[in-house]
Amino acid sequence: MPQCYEIVLENLSTQVIIGTLPSERERAQRVRIEAYICYERDGEAFLDYAQVRESIITHLQQARYYLLEEACDGVVAMLCARFPLITKLTLTLKKPDIFQDCCVGIRKSYP
Repeated sequence: MPQCYEIVLENLSTQVIIGTLPSERERAQRVRIEAYICYERDGEAFLDYAQVRESIITHLQQARYYLLEEACDGVVAMLCARFPLITKLTLTLKKPDIFQDCCVGIRKSYP
């Protein structure tokens, strides 16, 4: 019988090109990532959190999105395609250095 588990990635941070302003297109900025990924483990099959982490970082560093919404859509699509064991996920992308008084971000859930 399959067992349901949730991988939790919190406070993951990387430097990426993301944004619409000319300065954001030229210089990488810090993005903070949180991911809550549900999957079913049946027998020997499992979801390797190290591969999930690396996949998220690599995807965001290579894609150079303009909007956080597009980045969320892209990461969710990539994770679901690459890791078919995923049954549900919630992804949050934040730009912690945009404002001094708050941290802004986007959250997307699948399905």
